[in-house]
Amino acid sequence: MTVADLPVTILNDAELLDLARRVSAAIANSHPEHSWFGRIVEQLNSQIQEMNTVRNRQTANDLTEDIRKADEHRDKAYLAFRAGLEFREFSDDPNQATAATNLLQLLRRRDYSLQALSNREQTVELTALLNDLSDSSAQDDLSTVGLVAEAETLSQTQKAFDELVDQRAADEASRQLPPLRTARGLLREDLTVTVVSLNFAERDDPETFTSLAEAVSEHIMEVVANARARRTRNDAEEARAEGASSTEDFAPVVG
Repeated sequence: MTVADLPVTILNDAELLDLARRVSAAIANSHPEHSWFGRIVEQLNSQIQEMNTVRNRQTANDLTEDIRKADEHRDKAYLAFRAGLEFREFSDDPNQATAATNLLQLLRRRDYSLQALSNREQTVELTALLNDLSDSSAQDDLSTVGLVAEAETLSQTQKAFDELVDQRAADEASRQLPPLRTARGLLREDLTVTVVSLNFAERDDPETFTSLAEAVSEHIMEVVANARARRTRNDAEEARAEGASSTEDFAPVVG
């Protein structure tokens, strides 16, 4: 049999990626040790990963603003935590006062005004402080002064800041990748080469490759059918919108 026709140009990006994943998995499951198709699967997976990265990258300006806001949140969380300890240090309850003093000593081992440091220095100091606060004796003191939730909030704001910094680093790395249009074209080419190769292999050795050709054909027909249905729905919606616009244009004017 011949693998189903693959009109790659009607597939949107999500459909293209879905089909590429299906075809790659079908080949890998059917002939995991095959030298030629093993290289095809490797190339498909590499191109899938590249296109995903290109589609998901975010502009540096957006991330810079997000990082600035995340830094403000951790500054506020730290100042709220520190102020809570300073207040409790003068508590009439001697247990609370002692626990607060112990915890403030941990803060003073670092930079007490770490919220004023550069982002990088603040991350180093705050990460070290959070490690100190994770100690069992510090946890007991936090429970005594009733600031467990505030310490957890501080930890979460630092984690959110770290994740955004990591995301920006990944985004900057992704700028070395090709534009989306190029990545899309390369994945289309890889899928076309895969289908052509499978057709040759099935023609040369039907006993080995017919079942794989059938499986790949099923995936192609299903994804293409969904793509055509999507295009039909979009065309119908556009026609309705144009009809409504024409009706408004020719509506009688009441004066």
